[in-house]
Amino acid sequence: MNRYILCGLGLVLALSCGAQVSETGDYLLHTGGSAVIYSSKEEANYSRMREHPYLDTQQYREGTVWFDGRLYPGMQMRLNVYTDELILLAPGNPFGVIAPSERVDSAFFPAYAVFYNLPVREQVKAQQCLPDRGYYARLYNGAYPVWKRQTKHLEKITNGMNIEQIFTPRTRFYIYKDGRYQSVGSKGSILKLFASKKKELNLFIRQQQLDFRGAPDDVIVRLVTYYESLNP
Repeated sequence: MNRYILCGLGLVLALSCGAQVSETGDYLLHTGGSAVIYSSKEEANYSRMREHPYLDTQQYREGTVWFDGRLYPGMQMRLNVYTDELILLAPGNPFGVIAPSERVDSAFFPAYAVFYNLPVREQVKAQQCLPDRGYYARLYNGAYPVWKRQTKHLEKITNGMNIEQIFTPRTRFYIYKDGRYQSVGSKGSILKLFASKKKELNLFIRQQQLDFRGAPDDVIVRLVTYYESLNP
């Protein structure tokens, strides 16, 4: 009987202590096993900025995250390319939480996957590393993987008596070929990389009316997949 009384007292004490914890601690207490992935600081508010600091959209999208060697499916997330951080939206929380980059292996969005550290098989084979550390989006994962690295910088623009802040993007693309991450920034650079099939690729571009400037992500992936079809 005494054991039950002691257990009851322990429960009362635990509830009493729990009422005094911080909001963060309270939140972690109620999110169960997935709490660790939400235990970082909140993202800054960019609502007053022109445009947004994210990779392609400011909307959260559902995907899967590999974090600390554990798989977390059904996550709401977006990639902030101004701060180079993956942002997660916890259930019941209106503010995004930053996932510590060094603990993120990869995150899978509907149209692409992002990696902070490149896949091991490519790191081992690579004769040359990518120019800087950070999140890279893998647009295609065939014989010649296509990678995209986008960053955004905050600039101040004077408009009369007002000063506005705007995010300006810088985007680079890489194709992994012959053990190297080959930088491609134009139609000409892709044709040079795949010089053995330059004639066929040029014909494909004309027939499909591909516009590199208008939709570089799509054009690069389509040219790579077509090149692969010519080299089965």
